[in-house]
Amino acid sequence: MRVASGWSIEGNQPSDDQVFGRLTQPALMSGCDTHAARLAAVSGTPAEPGLALGEALASRIAHDVGGSLQALTTASELLCAEDPALRTEATALVGEAVRRLRDRVALLRAAWGRSGVPLSPEAVVRLVSEGVGPPPVAIDTTRLEFGDWACPGYDRIVLNALLVAAESLPRGGRVVCAGTTGGEIALGLFGDGADWPPGLATVAAGGDPLGMVEPRRIAVPMLALLAQRSAISLRLLMGGGGPPLLLLQPPCML
Repeated sequence: MRVASGWSIEGNQPSDDQVFGRLTQPALMSGCDTHAARLAAVSGTPAEPGLALGEALASRIAHDVGGSLQALTTASELLCAEDPALRTEATALVGEAVRRLRDRVALLRAAWGRSGVPLSPEAVVRLVSEGVGPPPVAIDTTRLEFGDWACPGYDRIVLNALLVAAESLPRGGRVVCAGTTGGEIALGLFGDGADWPPGLATVAAGGDPLGMVEPRRIAVPMLALLAQRSAISLRLLMGGGGPPLLLLQPPCML
């Protein structure tokens, strides 16, 4: 499959060949009208976009970290068991829970935290590979040329794009990357039930990312907002029967 600047996604497997509102000022009201307006504000309608984004991020991070902490707590309780074999198993479970928690926090910090030193392409791939799952998701970079990033901020955009891709594989699978870190990058999904979230097509078509904020799919608006800031274009390219490719286009390629 050949797109944009001329590079192609090819492989030996058939599947690779086939696809590849802000709050308004309150009006003067009295009595029951004022009380009703306050109740509407408390219930979240209407919602200030920036506040909704912050709430969704907090909820998502708490959910992800909370799951790992629960697993760690459960495993830790077994360390006091009288059975030596059970204690040995619990020790291994604690180590695994700590690793998952560490890797997940590192991924979310890099994706949604304040950026510092740019991440290398290798670090981006490692963060996603280690920070997602279960089920496991493999990041295939055999078709991706590593080098300098095409523009500032491209590292976090690719990181968030890979996170969106991984979350689009509900039963695990493979994300195939093609292109170059110095230009266009295309991502393809391969796995049972693979499908991009509906909001991705909306933001790729120019929709408002803040209009689709929800904790479970928060990676989509975060990807779109970061792409807008760096003038990165997001496009979905239809393939040959599978999910479309997600194409990232830096300003120099537009």
